[in-house]
Amino acid sequence: MMTLQSFTQRALAAATLLFCVNTLRADDPVTTTISVPKTVLVAATQVNDSGVTAGTYLDNKNVTGAFVEDSGEPQKFTVPWGTNPVPTSINNSNEIVGYYIVATNVVRGFLRRPGGKLVQINPPGAVTSCPRVVTDSGVVAGVFSVGNNKGHGFIMTGNQFTLVDYPGAATTTLTDMNNDGAAVGVWIRNQQTHGLLRSPQGAFTSIDFPGSTSTQAIKIDARGNILGFYKNAGGRAFGFRRKTDGSFEKIAPPRAVSGNTVAFINGEGVVGMSSIDSAPGSPSVQGVTPYLLEGTGQYHSVDVNGASTTFVKGGSSNGWIAGAYVDKKNSVHAFKLKLVN
Repeated sequence: MMTLQSFTQRALAAATLLFCVNTLRADDPVTTTISVPKTVLVAATQVNDSGVTAGTYLDNKNVTGAFVEDSGEPQKFTVPWGTNPVPTSINNSNEIVGYYIVATNVVRGFLRRPGGKLVQINPPGAVTSCPRVVTDSGVVAGVFSVGNNKGHGFIMTGNQFTLVDYPGAATTTLTDMNNDGAAVGVWIRNQQTHGLLRSPQGAFTSIDFPGSTSTQAIKIDARGNILGFYKNAGGRAFGFRRKTDGSFEKIAPPRAVSGNTVAFINGEGVVGMSSIDSAPGSPSVQGVTPYLLEGTGQYHSVDVNGASTTFVKGGSSNGWIAGAYVDKKNSVHAFKLKLVN
């Protein structure tokens, strides 16, 4: 699991690359920088339809924690059972799920209620657990492992856990669920990685981008469209969208050499991250940049204005995105912005 420190190191390393990259820059929407008092680093990880944002921070005493921000008022929180809490999802009731570190290579899940109450999420027999999504009805889905280190998907409804294993899989992970109960994720067998779709009734469908060597499904929208990324025979990763009719669409901005998808935006739009080559005929310099794919098929950069590097970590269905940016002084800040009105 990536800590805030390792995230920052990667951010600063990437920042030196973007000065030589020709991006697809569009007009920048109004950006809100999220400032958490008495901190030195802040990164947003998730945002809901109301623009309420959750993320992580490193304070001026080198202590890591999490925050939730609503209308410019961030509230810090930590967990009493471990360190380095990282929010992975926030629903439209402002419930937050995420994970925290117990020991090296051991993480556990948490749920934070809107009033601040914290609840541990540990399926029976779990050594590690990582919730990945909380739906608007409060259903939680994610992954946990037991003593043999085999990963299992889980669905938590109230205090009841449902084990989710793709048939014959060595490891199963659930990464997202829509409000109808359809879930997506990843299953692995014989070191081969595949995406999965689980219907609300429990039926499974394997998802494999045509010609790929591995596929991961990461998001599902209210209509059942799926986002993810795959690797080609050359080992490069690109985003994809799988429509409800089962057809696939590659998602990659012009000159993209790798990338992924992050969130659905406003029905037909997609937000993701991509590494972009410099213009043809120029030295092959790459940099990481976020993009917006509109329903019209047009790609636009969504770099924060004035930033040397922008990372988009989460997005909402109605157009909010959130993440972190590196300024020209190599300081890291959390942000949120509304791409569409």
